[in-house]
Amino acid sequence: MTYFFLRKAGDQQILFDGEFDTLKGCIEEAIRRKIVLDYVDLRGANLMNVDMDEGSFNFARFDHANLTGANMSATSLKKACFKNATLYNTCFCEAVLADAQFFGACFGGTDIAWADLSGACFDTISALELKFSDALMVKGALFYDRTGTVCSLSHPPVIVSGLQYPIILFDDHMKVGSAVLPYITWDELRQSRGGLKSGRGFTDVYAHIRGFYLYSFRDQITVMARTKKL
Repeated sequence: MTYFFLRKAGDQQILFDGEFDTLKGCIEEAIRRKIVLDYVDLRGANLMNVDMDEGSFNFARFDHANLTGANMSATSLKKACFKNATLYNTCFCEAVLADAQFFGACFGGTDIAWADLSGACFDTISALELKFSDALMVKGALFYDRTGTVCSLSHPPVIVSGLQYPIILFDDHMKVGSAVLPYITWDELRQSRGGLKSGRGFTDVYAHIRGFYLYSFRDQITVMARTKKL
């Protein structure tokens, strides 16, 4: 048995403590006792398969933590920081993640069904594999591309794969390979090169990247995604 302390990030105030076999057991007991763990410092912690269901972890620090397989469903995580955290098969179902930071976080099989992601920030390509259409709310969410461009995610992004370069459609920007530009810029590029003729009900967006021509029916796909939640 080891004596564990769950401390508040910053002033190191003790939120909960006791003897347990693992840190995971300490956290789960705190939740069972309904201890509020807001601002808790769990940076670098190995929390694989931890059960944090319905816990309160607002403003908590999970930087570099391993949360693979963790159950964080219905957990309050407002403004929590997941910088460089590992989130493979993590369950965030019905969690409140408003204004949470996921910079550098690794996703894969991560469940965000009915989660509140309003104002959350992302910057990794694996984040775009999340099924945003299942989330309760994504209004105000942002994706920070490595080029420095900030893309709004107020609606689930649409990803077109199977081409030479993947195409990702955000609210106001389109990412083709490593290039991220506003739709109007892509359209100007299409016009300047002759491009394709626009069809009725949608716009052909034309991109010229490293000698390859890539096409997507932006409006048609976006409308379908927003109404049918593809």
